[in-house]
Amino acid sequence: MSSVISLFIPSQFPRIALTSVGFCTFFAVSLMLYYSLPKSAQRGVLLLSSAAFFVLSCAPQAGAYLLFASFAAYGAPLLGARFPKMKKPLCAVAAVIILAILAVLKYSNFIVINYNYAVKVMHRLFHTDFALRGYFSFLAPLGISFYTLMLVGYLLDCRSDKTEPERNFFSFLLFALWWPQLTSGPITRYEQISPQFCARKTFDYATVSRGIVRMLWGFFQKIVVAGHAVLIQQTYLGEPGKYDGFYVWIGMAAGVLQLYSDFNGCMDIVLGASECFGIRLPENFNVPFAATTVTEFWRRWHITLGRWLHDYVFFPVFGSKPVIRIKGALTARKKRKLANKIAMYTASGAVWFCMGLWHGGTWKYIIGNGLWYFALTTLEQELAPLGRKIIGRLGIKTDCFSWRLFQRVRTFAFFCVGTTFFYASSLRNALRILKHSVMHFNPLVVFSISLEEFGMNYLHRAVFAVGVVALFAVDMTKHRLSLCGADEEQPLRTALSRQNAAFRWLLYWTALTLIILSSTLSTQEFLYAQF
Repeated sequence: MSSVISLFIPSQFPRIALTSVGFCTFFAVSLMLYYSLPKSAQRGVLLLSSAAFFVLSCAPQAGAYLLFASFAAYGAPLLGARFPKMKKPLCAVAAVIILAILAVLKYSNFIVINYNYAVKVMHRLFHTDFALRGYFSFLAPLGISFYTLMLVGYLLDCRSDKTEPERNFFSFLLFALWWPQLTSGPITRYEQISPQFCARKTFDYATVSRGIVRMLWGFFQKIVVAGHAVLIQQTYLGEPGKYDGFYVWIGMAAGVLQLYSDFNGCMDIVLGASECFGIRLPENFNVPFAATTVTEFWRRWHITLGRWLHDYVFFPVFGSKPVIRIKGALTARKKRKLANKIAMYTASGAVWFCMGLWHGGTWKYIIGNGLWYFALTTLEQELAPLGRKIIGRLGIKTDCFSWRLFQRVRTFAFFCVGTTFFYASSLRNALRILKHSVMHFNPLVVFSISLEEFGMNYLHRAVFAVGVVALFAVDMTKHRLSLCGADEEQPLRTALSRQNAAFRWLLYWTALTLIILSSTLSTQEFLYAQF
């Protein structure tokens, strides 16, 4: 393959960022039109604003992929309804086609690189050379990884009769194109969101104000916290091998803080914006750093992706014919416990492999964002009985703050390791960073660090400190509310709305001031916008 297949985004083409003035203007105009026009036009406003957002966010020609995938997902179940015997094959073929589009646009080079590596091995053995020369450069549409999973989930639900096919193409297109979830999710189910589009909304000040407050909190996390944390992360992890020991761990911790405030901030912006239109999207985070195990952590982090993989990967693999045969053979030999473990870990391994592959078509993602957590969760389950015995023998109290703190710090450290793969430019560099993280390890270096080396003046340091404290204060409050059986998000904003107006506006203006002061930093695009 001597040529490179490529499609390019014109350099002059506008790209609307969620933290830009252009986005705020787009949001305000869309919201005014939504509530100003007759209720019968509301769904049309949502669809047109979503189409406008897509066009403003990437090259218009990229919309061909989205339209084709949407039409395939829309048409297959309807055709299957007319020909019931063909419903399952039609839905399966449409799902394969949509996944194939994603594979071509995002994983072509991954396939070529691994194919060439295999050819290289074969060349050494058999002196043959079938290597492909050159790489692909495709224009992937905005949010392709997110809407692909949504459309495939819809097809699989229609295939199993869990969802009735939508007959109105424009209603279905709105489900795929709804602009708040287009950038970075969350990954929604059709039955979760479609009825909300059909309901006609009346302007409600409390609903809109709560949505805007949540958006403000999202901007705060992204610009104030992530905008400063990225400076530390890039300093200590940007050049593998330059720093050793505790310096690397500081960079890893800053990277986790950046990733969390960036992704969670994005979710707060889009969920708050959608709420202003009366559309409630599912939560994607639930205070992940309150988790005491890696398994619990991933039940709190990127919740909608985890649920999708659980429903559409874990259960199909767990109930697949090869796995059932293995279970049957082992059960016949009176090894039922081993049979159940093999089935569970086979399905779990498939989930974590897909988790890593979803993040990107390189081995650093498959290992660091997938198989690393598969190994940790497997060890947690297998070593749990031994751990309980050791704790009992040593007389360690587990129902206390110190033990929970230890568990949370341990879980945080494991996630730091996985996040290193996310930021590293390659698998080799990620391993190099981890190697240097245990060399010349001296925690006392924290006292010799000057934030000036990150480009922070005194004002930036103070703003960053306030931002981090505010982030953890809000998260701990949400966690305490969830322990009381309350929803982790709504009661917090409800409690805030009950405070005196002077206190509320003091908080709002303080947050806005800190955002403006932090806007002098170079604010990057949201990390998950690339997916």
